[in-house]
Amino acid sequence: FGPDSDFKGYEAEATSVNEISVVRKYLNAENHNLMVFVDPDTPALPNLDEYMKDYWGVTFDDNLVYSKVGDDHAIFADYEMGEGSIGTNLTSSLTTLDSLPTIVFNKARTISVSAKYLELDGIYENNATKYTGPAFITPTDSEAHYKDGTIVSFGNSLISGDAVSDPAPLLTLSYETWHNSDNEKIPTYVLCCGTTDFASEETLEDTSYGNSDVLFYATRLMGKENQPWEIDFIVCNSEGLDSITETATIMWDIFICGVFPVIAVVAGVVVFYKRRHL
Repeated sequence: FGPDSDFKGYEAEATSVNEISVVRKYLNAENHNLMVFVDPDTPALPNLDEYMKDYWGVTFDDNLVYSKVGDDHAIFADYEMGEGSIGTNLTSSLTTLDSLPTIVFNKARTISVSAKYLELDGIYENNATKYTGPAFITPTDSEAHYKDGTIVSFGNSLISGDAVSDPAPLLTLSYETWHNSDNEKIPTYVLCCGTTDFASEETLEDTSYGNSDVLFYATRLMGKENQPWEIDFIVCNSEGLDSITETATIMWDIFICGVFPVIAVVAGVVVFYKRRHL
């Protein structure tokens, strides 16, 4: 999350720890996933960038995205709805809510995805299949300002008259499947976001935005619940217990409404006759 220095790579193996190798080993273990958040102020990270590009097909572009409407760097992203994109595994959960959450990206940079990772069949290497796709993309009223002075406009040339580019990813989701020693299919997810502000405390607590929903569904997507098997257990929620409770309730109602009044009447009659013979 917003690293202020690069990860040590292969050049550090002789004198220190290869931190990129540590990341790779971490993701090669079961139920291990990764979220990467950087922003335009994040310093150059050549080792991490090389790993993300070579292994996951992700490159963080060297730019800053602005809104063309208010000349601001807070933009409201569009949802990726393209059929077959792995990113829709995340956005599809949000579209089931009563209202579509507004997702804000403040001080963000765009993300490029290698074309081979965008294919429906993904890429197969090292006995694993990998996919990468956008989950949220730049809206039509935004443009990216690169540090070399280049300006790329997204989606609607009528706003500024600039050359138009296809929407660019702001948040991507990568998915890898491999098989363990028991031949079980193991998933690994990597989420990449072009702004650290996306997960800031201020943004997550702002109920007018749905950024917290995105992270909630992302962590639920990445999570795995192991189901125990061949373990004896007792069913607590059984209809048998319900029927017993219902029968007891009926008997109690009969006692209150029928037996108790009869006892009261009999007692009254006994007292009445005793008083007459005094």
